[in-house]
Parts: sequence; C-alpha cells; structure tokens
Amino acid sequence: MTADLGPQTLSVSPEEIATHAETVDAFAGRSEVCAATVRQLRLDTGAYGQLCGFVPAVLNGITSTIESTSIDASGSLRETADGLRRLVSQFTAADEAAGRLGSGASTPLDNPLIAPRIDSTTWFSGVGVYETFDLLIASICSGTWIDVTLAGVGTAVEVVAWGLDPIGMAFAAGLGWVVEHVSFLSEAMDWLAGDPDQVNAHAQTWANAAAEQFALAEEYRRSVETQLPSWTGEAADTYRRRAAETADLLTALGKSYETMSTIVASAGTLVAIVRTLVRDLIAQCIVTLIYRKSKWAAEAAASLGFATPYIAAEVSTLVARFSNQIMRLLHALVGSLNRLATHARQLDELITTIQDLLRRRWGGHGGLPQLQPSATHPNVYFGPLGKDFKPAIVEVAREFDQKERAIANYFVDLGVNVEAIKPVDSIDYFKNPDALFRWSPDDSGRLTELKTLNSGSNEAVRKNILRAGEQLDDHGGGDVVIDGRKVGLTEAEARRGYARAAGQAPLHQQYIPEKVYIILGDGTLLVLPDR
Repeated sequence: MTADLGPQTLSVSPEEIATHAETVDAFAGRSEVCAATVRQLRLDTGAYGQLCGFVPAVLNGITSTIESTSIDASGSLRETADGLRRLVSQFTAADEAAGRLGSGASTPLDNPLIAPRIDSTTWFSGVGVYETFDLLIASICSGTWIDVTLAGVGTAVEVVAWGLDPIGMAFAAGLGWVVEHVSFLSEAMDWLAGDPDQVNAHAQTWANAAAEQFALAEEYRRSVETQLPSWTGEAADTYRRRAAETADLLTALGKSYETMSTIVASAGTLVAIVRTLVRDLIAQCIVTLIYRKSKWAAEAAASLGFATPYIAAEVSTLVARFSNQIMRLLHALVGSLNRLATHARQLDELITTIQDLLRRRWGGHGGLPQLQPSATHPNVYFGPLGKDFKPAIVEVAREFDQKERAIANYFVDLGVNVEAIKPVDSIDYFKNPDALFRWSPDDSGRLTELKTLNSGSNEAVRKNILRAGEQLDDHGGGDVVIDGRKVGLTEAEARRGYARAAGQAPLHQQYIPEKVYIILGDGTLLVLPDR
C-alpha cells in the first residue's frame, strides 16, 4: 500500500526492520497453513447422514467465506513484509546517497507504509468484533437452540417402555449395542443418522486452527514491540498503530475459527442425539414385533381367527406410536437446525466485517479490490467488491437501527450489498448519509438515504425525498429509499409526492436524489423517475 504524504522523518536501524520483515513473512506462512486447513473442512452429507444432510449446506458457505478471509489475512501479512523491505531499501539508498550509511542520522523518506491522515475513529477496532464472537459462542453453548423434544424424548420414551415391557426393552438394548458394534449395521446407521465421531473431528480441527491463529496474532503483536525498539517518528507510530489493528483482526479471525468449532460441535451433538433416537426407535420397533409375534399367533389360533381384528388394531397402534415419535423427532430436528442456522448467519456477517476491514487496510494486494476513500466523508469507501461481492448487510463501524435494518433486509433479498456508514459526530452540521448500496460485483457503490414514513400521505413522501437530497447534496448526490409499508402507502400517493418534490426542487435550488426507491404498502417496489 502506497501513500504520499511528503517527507517523513525516521530514526531506525535498517537491520531491525529487515529482521522484523522476515518475522512477518513467517507469520504469513503460518496464516496460509490455517487457510489451507480451513479449505479441507468442507463437509459432505456422510458426516451428518441422510436425516441431517442439510447441515453441510448451511455450514459450507460460511467455511468458504472464512477461507477467503484467511487468504486475505495472509496476503495482508505478505504485503506488510514487502512494505517493510521496501522501507529498508529506501532508507539504505538515502543513506548511501548522503554518505551517511550507519551514522544513525534521520533520513526523509516517501514511506510506502504511511496511510493518509484520517481520524483514527474511522477504523473499527477488531476488539469489538471478537467480543461479538464471544457473545455468539455463549449463545450457542447455552443450548437454547436445541428443541426440548430432542433433549427429553429419548429418556421419557425409554422410561415408559421399560415399565410396560422390560423384557422387550432388554432385547432392544441388546440390539442397539449390536447396531453400533457390527460394522455393516454401524455403517448403515452412519448413512442414515450420521457419524458423530467424524463431526467431532472437524470441530477439533477448527479448534486447533483457532489456537494457532490466536498464537500468531499475539506473537505478531509482541514482535512489533521487541524487534523494533529504536524505530521512532511518524512512520513508526503509524506502523505500530496499524499493526495493533491488524493483530486485533487476526485475533478476530481466530474467534471465527473458534465459533465455527462451536457450531460444528453443536451440530455434532444434534447428530448424536438424532442417531441415538433413530437407533433406539428402530431397535424397539424390531424387537417389539419379534417379541409379540408369537403372542399374536397364539391369540389368533386360540380364538379361531376372531382375535384377528384386535391383533390388527394392536399392530396399527404400535406402528402409529413409532411413526408419531419419528415425526416429533423430525419436526424438532428442523426447528433446531433453523435456530442453529440463525447463529451461523450471524457468524457469516461477522466474517464479512473482518474481510471488509482487511480490504480497507490493504486494498489492492492478492486480488483484493482497491477501495478509494470518499473526498467528502472519512468513513465512506467507494470501489467494486469483485469476487467478494455478495448480498449482505455490512456493519463495519455502526449498526443499523430497527427501521434502517428492515429496509436493508428488503434490499439484501433483492441482491444488494448494503453497508452502514458510521456518522461523523465531531463536526457541527455535517451531513451523514445512511448507507452505501452496491448492486453488483462491478458496482463502486451509491450513497443511499433510508427513510421510513410515519404517514401515508404524498406530503410525507415529498418531505422525505427533499430531506434525503439535503443529506446527499454535500457528497455528490445519491439515492433514497422510502419505506411506506407500515403506513399502507399507495402508488398514487407515492407518485404524487415524488412529482411535488421534483417540481419544488428546481425552484428552491434543492437537490433531488437521482433514484427514489419507494416500498409501497403491499411490499412492491416503485422506482422513480420512470425510465
């Protein structure tokens, strides 16, 4: 990353920086090993069985995002090492030219590591990100996402069954043991209900990668302190600050590994529960049929066939009982998975935040798109996301409020990448846009105001369009979204309000947004002006 701020005064031993560059390169290598490990952690349906075969579809997409972010992190470290080596070359060349090599004198340099002067509050600390990971892990570990049916149905059924039919249950217990210890029966159970041991191995691998990532981040942080004792000046301060931020992000990336380990382990628990319940239900059904077959045959013979309707009813009752248990199991399984998927989607959003922060610090390397800072707002970065584009809400430095989030979710469903913009509060009367919309991988981004109506009148539409124009005018323009769902806004009132705003703006030299997206009361989207 190159930035020209004019001469910068440095006092440093080139050997220190060169040694530190080699250390950072080694860290990059370790980070690449973590990325390669993640690449191998995609799951197939074999681990979760046919009953839980939809779990990998939820987790593999997140694994891909984590892998991509891990590659970006190692690329960032490589870029850092290269920048340090360039700095050494510039320092050495300047000293040689001045005939002062090794004299210890300070040398003015155009330093490739120094970033443009931006208020430090622009950068969102990674600490906040991994605190959010901790909350997510605690939520998953609480087990509240697992349906109570899965936690209790097995024990309840077994207690009742043992009381009613202890001999049959003893046979069922023995059959359950056989299923788990005879290879072809165990493999059949693996196919149907999954292999918890394989899932737990994946979870442990995620945990191992997390431990390595945590160690890497901490060692990088310490190396800056121990390997560069004599480096002083503005460049040194800038590097130390940015290195601390990068170490925070590396730690946050480790937290993503740790969270994934927790999710996979929790899914493993679900697999184990389902496997146990399915195995026991199958064993109980088979043993009950075998155990009662002779009894039913004797009853039919003794009654000369008159007991046949009674026996048929008893068989039907038995089948219905097992069918109901299986249906309860499947419903509970789907409900549990949906709740786990909610946690997984939260993880995906956090990973997207880390990736965005890495891109902002080290844009342009290793295939990462280069984002350009806005000339009018310190927290806005324009530029296409390329391969990193995906419909999502990106909350790097602030979160949307409830009304804004409702609008953002609407447009994410339409395929838009919606980024919240952190407002500048330190400057009086500064106009802060709400969001940056990207509609495609090649879209550099459009500033977009998010307005929610309190009235379904055309006057409310007119006012909100013009207010959005005031917010956007100082930043070169943009678009506005007006949400009229809660007030039942009609198309007629929306068009009338837009026409009034469009007519008023030129008369009063007011800016009107280039595109006005109006969500009507029935949820349909009206885009004005009509093209």
